[in-house]
Amino acid sequence: VAARLGLFLDVLVALILVGVVCIDIFVDVVRANGVARQILGEVGLNGQLSLSQLETALVPSDRTLAAVELVALPTFDLATEHSYSHLLIDQREQARLARLRGELLALLTDDMRNPLTSMVTALDLTLGQQHLPDDVDRVLLGARQSGQRLLELVTMLLDISQLEQRSAPLRRTTVALSRVIEAGIAQISPLAQQGAVTVSVEHAGDSMIDLDADRVQRAFCYLLEQALRNSPPYSIVQIRMRRADGQLIVQISDQGAGRTLPQGEQALRQDERGIASLGLAYSRLVIEAHGGRVWAENNDGQGSISSFALPVSQQELLV
Repeated sequence: VAARLGLFLDVLVALILVGVVCIDIFVDVVRANGVARQILGEVGLNGQLSLSQLETALVPSDRTLAAVELVALPTFDLATEHSYSHLLIDQREQARLARLRGELLALLTDDMRNPLTSMVTALDLTLGQQHLPDDVDRVLLGARQSGQRLLELVTMLLDISQLEQRSAPLRRTTVALSRVIEAGIAQISPLAQQGAVTVSVEHAGDSMIDLDADRVQRAFCYLLEQALRNSPPYSIVQIRMRRADGQLIVQISDQGAGRTLPQGEQALRQDERGIASLGLAYSRLVIEAHGGRVWAENNDGQGSISSFALPVSQQELLV
């Protein structure tokens, strides 16, 4: 039975599109399938080599890009001539495509951001003039708001790409999270007034945290905006901040219809029409980059709760 299993494994290894090698008791590579031989040739490894040489050769020269990953396999009770010890998972093409996507997105966003900025500035200057007819003023104001929204989306697209590729480090400063939350509420207050929704804040704990204040504030604003858009007029959006288990937890509760989407992070990646929401995806990336997490849940049929948690610094934990 073992011999038949070994022969079947040999055939399977020859057909799969993943590199497979066998390393003997002397820690030398003694056998490799076709994909593995191709990979070894491309990274300059030919002839007999040791495991340490293989591991050294597979270390990517650019740490921001994935290369070829060496994965150890569990041991099986097979004859030596049929056994395999490691997989070679080639991620170079995926890394190249991700890099090209990021470069293309950066070019597009730069080309779009400059004319949008000029348009919004021109509209601001025009709206500042006196004696504009009411109908013209309303049209220009609407155009200005739409242009600003497009500018924010373009900026967010670039930021999402940078966060995914980790090409833009977090600009951390030590700041009280409550200040970030209050600044976000002030920024989003026009939307609350427009929808006749009251925003209530309850602080049950606060701490100084090392964070990228601008990005965390923007992430909070997207979560709050979602809650406001889901809220009926004359309702209340409750924001609660508490400290628990070495974390600061921020909860945003609305009185809308509640989420009909799957619970957890998947719910925060979609809006109510099932379409991916850039704002919610951005919020998740920012919070996770700070070592935190984001989740959503129903509020017992009385709306929904979007929450995020950020770790408190070690210095704060000692206080």
